[in-house]
Amino acid sequence: MAVGLLALAAIAAPTSTTARSPLFSSTPDPPLDARVVSSGAYHSDGLAEPYRDTVLSVCGIMAACTESGYTWKINFEPKPDEIWPEYLAEVHAEEVAGRSLSGATATISHEFKLPGHYRVEVSYGRSSQVTFVRCASRREVRDLAKADWDKYVEAMWTIALLPSELGQERFACPNFYNLNVFTTMHGVNSMNRTCDQVHFNLFQEPSHQAWMTLLERSLQCVHPTVSMPYYNIAWDMKNLYDPEVGIKSLLDSEIVGPAYYGGGKANYDDRDPYDPYYVEDGRFARFPLRANRTGLCEESRPLFDDAYVEHCKSIMEGEGVYTFRGPANSSGIWMVEPRSDDSYEYVSRRSFYGYANEAGVGDIALPHLIPTYEVLAMATSMPLLTEAASYIMNDPVHGYAHYTLSGLWGGGLEATMCRADALGPAPIPLMEVIKDPSRYAVFAWYNHIIGRENGCFTCDRDGCTRTSDADEKGCADLNFETPQWSEFAEVDPITGYANFWHLHLNQFNNGMWMKEIFYGMSGRALGNDKIFMPNTGTFGRHPWANQDPLFLAHHAFTFVAWDLAMKNIRDKGISQPPLYDLEEFIRQRGVDECPGHNPDDATVYRNLVRYRSGQTPGSRQTWRDIMTMWAPDRKDYEWIVKDPYLTDLELLANSPDCNEACEDSASIISTFPPFPDLDLTPTQMCQATIQNLVGSGMTGRQACDTRLNAISNQTFFLADFLTVENSCEMSCRFCTFVWVCANSGPRPGQLAAVNDRDEGLSQALEERIEKYLASGQHKSRGGLV
Repeated sequence: MAVGLLALAAIAAPTSTTARSPLFSSTPDPPLDARVVSSGAYHSDGLAEPYRDTVLSVCGIMAACTESGYTWKINFEPKPDEIWPEYLAEVHAEEVAGRSLSGATATISHEFKLPGHYRVEVSYGRSSQVTFVRCASRREVRDLAKADWDKYVEAMWTIALLPSELGQERFACPNFYNLNVFTTMHGVNSMNRTCDQVHFNLFQEPSHQAWMTLLERSLQCVHPTVSMPYYNIAWDMKNLYDPEVGIKSLLDSEIVGPAYYGGGKANYDDRDPYDPYYVEDGRFARFPLRANRTGLCEESRPLFDDAYVEHCKSIMEGEGVYTFRGPANSSGIWMVEPRSDDSYEYVSRRSFYGYANEAGVGDIALPHLIPTYEVLAMATSMPLLTEAASYIMNDPVHGYAHYTLSGLWGGGLEATMCRADALGPAPIPLMEVIKDPSRYAVFAWYNHIIGRENGCFTCDRDGCTRTSDADEKGCADLNFETPQWSEFAEVDPITGYANFWHLHLNQFNNGMWMKEIFYGMSGRALGNDKIFMPNTGTFGRHPWANQDPLFLAHHAFTFVAWDLAMKNIRDKGISQPPLYDLEEFIRQRGVDECPGHNPDDATVYRNLVRYRSGQTPGSRQTWRDIMTMWAPDRKDYEWIVKDPYLTDLELLANSPDCNEACEDSASIISTFPPFPDLDLTPTQMCQATIQNLVGSGMTGRQACDTRLNAISNQTFFLADFLTVENSCEMSCRFCTFVWVCANSGPRPGQLAAVNDRDEGLSQALEERIEKYLASGQHKSRGGLV
């Protein structure tokens, strides 16, 4: 892995008085400077991690000191308003009481047991030093010491195989839960009665981090030093991807090899068309899938309330749930997809496979869909967390993995033809259609989730077909409020802005029509009921994909992206924790998020973070509560990011192979008349579109915010989330506010009419952004214009 370090330790400034030390007998003493030399196997991170042998020294990292006569005092200093849970009461009391060593050497070892701030005081004569040490760390998978990776793997297998009650007894740990409890938690909360409580909202990544934090605690019952590792795929794209070899070059990644998660080279070559492609290499080889769905809701009861348990049973064990393949007592968490019932014994995956042997589809489409450093730099340099959250939650950072890491294959589609007016007068092979990256994503996503949950299709191992009542349900029709809608999918009648739940339902209802009719990825235009559904691995496009351990490492990386985005915003003084601009955005938009996703809504989580004075332990916590406890001064964890291309954006910007990620694509606008008949650049098409809208009386900002489906009666079928700015980032001045490559030079042709990019933000926030741009600091981040 790459080297470098994002400094994360919280170390206070030294305080000292002058004295003489045996180390410096002929000169006045320098101030004693107590530092973390190492914690376990890690020598350069500066963090003291819980339950590791941590070496502290006043001699510096390189010096070896053995003189005695030093006095060390180590005490835990909790925040006075935080309420620690009962199961930690004894440990908490011991750590607060602390440890005192007299006559000790200048270098000692100590085991910290709680995450948070410790006061470390060391003295020799009258000289003393006070240091505050913060405990916690989450690392990239390949940065873990082998012993720590082994412990993580052992802990994952343990929670996969032991029932919750047995694990709690064996490890004397109330946080132990079977892995399928977390699969259930993710899936059931995604099918909440109001709206999805995990996805498609401003807090999507924190929602995932929430249940994965509970899973991390379960793993720590087995090994207390285990933490949540992440997979940095951008490193693979820069160091392993070779266009001459194609997408197959990414199979050289250790992540999908025998040392880690497997499912790469071993599963890439085609086998029997009905082969489930179980992962049979790597540390999670033949990782078991549960064979029934009974009992999991009751097993989850201590984590949630009675309402959750009853709703859980209605999904996991109830009748008429279209998501699963069969009855709860005889089939597990198995999706309706083109497979047979006997192909769900173990986790399956074909990482980086995308119909690779059928006209090279994956080689053409997938490299454009996997995040690079440039994509991540754009995401983490956005001045508003609202924008960063929206970008990260979608395919560029989050969604791509559900088809790229899982793989797409089979479904009886290799020789299938598409017939649609959008593709021309004659049928063309599906494999040619999905070579286009945007169409590949349409093929991968739509029909999944909403189509499956509403029973729009059924499948056997040879493929999928529309159900007899699909038309009655409104599956893939031009009513974009069917087959699923919600009273909480709202649009403000004055501003015209919609909440994220509205945008999701509109997009996925619309997407089914786009896939089946507009792009012809069904048999309807050819006179049959076939729906073109690929086969896929366990890590598929549905809320039960977290049965695959690789799911966890990928999603943890989206949390790293969020963390880096928040750090950028804090460092530039644009907005501050815990909520940054999220609350103000909701207020200015004029419409709330779906219940459960506004700052002061009760979430589905209890006991996720420590309660504070005035709060009731065991009550459901709000996002304000959670984000407060995840703010830099209170959070229990640090993301250890050693890759400089993630943290040093100037280094990335000046890299000779920097590849611009922010540009005018005109990806949809280019299909609007008269552009197909004109020889114009994407920027020229964008400028013409914006100028036309400005000429109708709009401001530049309003033109860029205009939904593409409102431009003419020929674009009505497009989803509401598609705006002019989606296709015209550069012309809409979006690139002005985010990181770009240094070699990009001046951005040509940006419209003077789009000077009001921040219209609608609070004045204070707007002034902070303008002050940041005027300061010139953005230029040091790598070519911001």
